[in-house]
Amino acid sequence: MAESRKKKLVNSRRELNRSRRQKKKREFRTWVPKAVIILMLVGCSLLLWTKKADFAAGIRQELRNRQLLTVKEVVVEGHYQTVKDDIVQQLEVDPGMLLFDADLSLMRGRVERLPYVQTAQVCRQWPDRLMVSVAERVPVAMVNLDGLYYVDCHGQIFKRVEQGEEVDLPVLTGLNTEMLQKNPEAGRAMLTLGLAMLGCWQGEDDYAQEGLSEIHLDDTFGLTIYTRRHAWQVELGLEAFGVKLQQWYKVVQYLGTEGNRAQRFDCRSSHAVVVGYQSAVQ
Repeated sequence: MAESRKKKLVNSRRELNRSRRQKKKREFRTWVPKAVIILMLVGCSLLLWTKKADFAAGIRQELRNRQLLTVKEVVVEGHYQTVKDDIVQQLEVDPGMLLFDADLSLMRGRVERLPYVQTAQVCRQWPDRLMVSVAERVPVAMVNLDGLYYVDCHGQIFKRVEQGEEVDLPVLTGLNTEMLQKNPEAGRAMLTLGLAMLGCWQGEDDYAQEGLSEIHLDDTFGLTIYTRRHAWQVELGLEAFGVKLQQWYKVVQYLGTEGNRAQRFDCRSSHAVVVGYQSAVQ
């Protein structure tokens, strides 16, 4: 019995030692690539500090020749309207560019010049990748200047509408290029008013069936909208758009089918809605 217990104890110790050796081997295999990466990063840091030194040029060229720490891939996220190739082109990545040579701030600025890109972030992912993340503008309306241009929710006119692009958006009229150049503050104020009214319209599901085709901007008489389904002209003035739209819609519901004969709704007063009818057909 004693001999048997002794053998079991010896075998247990052997198994324990074997498992320890295997664990150390696994840890060694795990730390080897980590150590290599750490050495590479340390080397990169030294290169950055000794960038102007003569010997650094040779090391840098050797890295390019061996394709080590060079930009081999660009990953782009968040782009829907912007073509990936256009974003990559803006980065101006030269063949064999070393990853630590990438001027991230300059690259970000170039990407943000693209019309749909509102903000961009560019970062390195060692050892050979650039990561680009963009947030794009979303057009909520079009403005008619010397042509149609997209406008985002912040009032930024960012892109001319090209043939084949989406045009099923309300059109802001009453502005022109000359006005925006001579008095940009007044033009932006009117544009902001138009977008505020659009926000009130889109915030009510009841208006969806009627649709909105045009928002005419006038700094004297205020805003006039034109609906899509009945082509109604609705005058709203310069303020309290949400309240006035609710009053207008109550009148529309009250009129029922009689509203088909209506042509104009004057809602500039906060207390009344004046309905103008089409002239009778002779």
